[in-house]
Amino acid sequence: EWHRIVLHNRLGEIAQQFLRKGSKVYIEGSLRTRQWTDQNGQERYTTEIRGDQMQMLDARQQGEQGFAGGNDFN
Repeated sequence: EWHRIVLHNRLGEIAQQFLRKGSKVYIEGSLRTRQWTDQNGQERYTTEIRGDQMQMLDARQQGEQGFAGGNDFN
C-alpha cells in the first residue's frame, strides 16, 4: 500500500537529495485531507501524511555519498 507524504523546508530538501525509489524510510507526522478539483470538474479528496520527522532506514550503499542510515531529521 502506498501513501502520499508531504515534507516541507529542510526535511523536503534532504528527502529529495538522498531518498530514491525503494528507499526505506520512517516518517512521523499527522494526517491531512485536502480537497481538489480534477480536470473534469469533479471534486476529489486526498489524504496525505504531513511529515514532521524522518528517519532513513537503508544502510548507505558502497560508493554513495550522503547520510548513513538511521539518522533522525526533524
